[in-house]
Amino acid sequence: MNTDEISNLRFTRSRLKQEGHFEEAIPYQLQILEHAKTCGRIKELANAWNYLSVLYLNVARYEDAESAARAALTTFKNEPDPSDETIACYELVLSRILAAQKRFNEAVLFGNAAIKHYSVFHDPPDDFLLSVQKDVDSMTAWRDQQSTNAG
Repeated sequence: MNTDEISNLRFTRSRLKQEGHFEEAIPYQLQILEHAKTCGRIKELANAWNYLSVLYLNVARYEDAESAARAALTTFKNEPDPSDETIACYELVLSRILAAQKRFNEAVLFGNAAIKHYSVFHDPPDDFLLSVQKDVDSMTAWRDQQSTNAG
């Protein structure tokens, strides 16, 4: 696949996502992912997995979303110079996927890891980091409520 074909796939996928047509965007992202698997660039492959996980999350395909999000994190760990901010992004996506599945113990762990990685770039804490903290606090409250109800 040449550069123009990949650019066209990305453009169409992004337009569909912006329009809220997540299910229709998935086949384009799968083609982008297949190309990324052959190009040899770790960051591009990890980003392709992460983007796919977000699309799956938006159509409530949580198992597929989780698998793609974990693939993004696993792939990116092989990056020679991994960015804390990119890792944080992937961790936050995975935490939201886990929360959507009501798996709040795991969601909180990944959410807190994301905050730790984001803190490197958002020091002192800014509105973005505070909003992420608020999301993780909400996951924590749900986790605690689950524990209370189970006990």
